[in-house]
Amino acid sequence: MLSRQTLLIAERVEDLLSQMTLEEKTAQLCCCTLPDTLDDEALEKLFANGMGTVNYLNSALTGNHQKDIETLQRIQDYLLQNTRLRIPVLAHSEAIAGAQIPCATTFPQSLGMAATWQPDLARQMGSAVKNQLLSHGIHAAHSPLFDLGRDPRWGRIGETYGESPLLVAQMGTSFVKGLQGDMELMATAKHFISYGNSLGGRNGGQADMSERTLLDEYCLPFEAAIQEGGVMAVMNSYGTLNGEPTVSSRYLMTEFLRNKLGFDGPVVSDYGSVERTFNRFGTANSRMDAAIQALSAGIDVDRPDGICFHNLTEAVKTGLIEETLVDQAVRRILNVKFRLGLFENCRARGDFETLTENPQTQTLSQSIAEKSIVLAKNDGILPLKKDLSVAVIGPSADTVLNFFGGYSSVGTVNASNLDFNRSELDNFRKKMLEIHTTQHKEELFSSGIKWE
Repeated sequence: MLSRQTLLIAERVEDLLSQMTLEEKTAQLCCCTLPDTLDDEALEKLFANGMGTVNYLNSALTGNHQKDIETLQRIQDYLLQNTRLRIPVLAHSEAIAGAQIPCATTFPQSLGMAATWQPDLARQMGSAVKNQLLSHGIHAAHSPLFDLGRDPRWGRIGETYGESPLLVAQMGTSFVKGLQGDMELMATAKHFISYGNSLGGRNGGQADMSERTLLDEYCLPFEAAIQEGGVMAVMNSYGTLNGEPTVSSRYLMTEFLRNKLGFDGPVVSDYGSVERTFNRFGTANSRMDAAIQALSAGIDVDRPDGICFHNLTEAVKTGLIEETLVDQAVRRILNVKFRLGLFENCRARGDFETLTENPQTQTLSQSIAEKSIVLAKNDGILPLKKDLSVAVIGPSADTVLNFFGGYSSVGTVNASNLDFNRSELDNFRKKMLEIHTTQHKEELFSSGIKWE
């Protein structure tokens, strides 16, 4: 039986949806990265029709906490005061090693947390991270990972809770419960699915497996997150599974995730993954085609900048896709915003400095770090003898930064959103990513790149 609150939210969603133009609906399925200068002109350009989500990762912040809080509140005030339907935006960050905010409390990444074998520590960490995110007005996090990490060559091996489906399910679900609290913040289970099982450990690459293995092992942690943790969002994998990009697979995103595992919330795209069907896999012939394929498969939000989903308005108007599919995705986004209470209060909550200086939080971080230490084999070295000199050698001997996770506030302090693909940013590779060699040869020729 549906609760009164659930019924009330459903009624509010339908009432709001019935008032929305197609342009306003499309905007709810998009995301944006803030420009360096957020003046009135920029606000009007970005948010004229509203906006579903906004990227508020570490790279979008200045480190001046009051300024960053005011920037996000300025966006919310603009939406609430200057747009027709006054729909607040959902700001998201990362939480895997702590709130991705400068000076936030840093915790061990998931692999270290898993080594404690104590799910309750993951729940406590999630709760502490939630409070620090909320203190900046951030109500969503791209965490945690429910990927099984079974190839140490995988570049994101530190972000997984390990290779055991049961351990990953227990630790991840506990973290979700702490992070979401009483429906205060949206956690995101990622990456659906088989992301950590790519051939050769290549990030975002090809994975192949039987349906039995997929269901029994790789789906189990996600099922726990959905059925036991009540996770509010799911994120797709970058790669392909059995020859099909996950982001455009209705088989995976609808038949598996929704029909088999019972997930009914929004599926948000990993950054740039919708466009990858066009510029990397070549399974879409344009950004509009990529958007149509992803939305039809079950993807609800195009992050980080909506570069593909912005085309959905034209796609509907030209009859390439039914507006009912857009409506279905918008319902899921609005439902989350109502469940989080953003329409009633989307302001920052709590004092960031007080939260980070809390002795209990600092003790929790240290305790998890200490309990995460694993000695694979003791051949008599431990315990160390008194008055023994120890040489600390190697490339990390005097580099503190290497001991922080890639998604921690410390590890990303000088990062940009594009650091994940920094090696691909030279001009030639960028053109290759856009499949210029087959679709835009003239542009290559004009850049002086010629071949027979």
